[in-house]
Amino acid sequence: MLQTYEIVYEIFFFISFLGLVIGLFDPNIVLFWSETRTRKRVLIMFGVASVVFIILTSVVISLRNDQRKKFIIRARGVLTEECSQKSVDGIPMLNA
Repeated sequence: MLQTYEIVYEIFFFISFLGLVIGLFDPNIVLFWSETRTRKRVLIMFGVASVVFIILTSVVISLRNDQRKKFIIRARGVLTEECSQKSVDGIPMLNA
């Protein structure tokens, strides 16, 4: 689920950053709906959007990493419990 959000936020970041770069050269292209088409307005609209989407992407990435760490810790705990319970002559055996 978080991976989907990450991809969507990355796509929105890419679009907003592309709009920022194009708008700095020619604001008429990206602000076609607005009456005031200035570089300052492009910088405010697309710059803020780019920053917001890059922050959202990093938050989602950190949440995914936390979930992975918790999963690995749980998996290691289960694995060590199975190994300690099933041993023959002191040698741990895993389920085949």
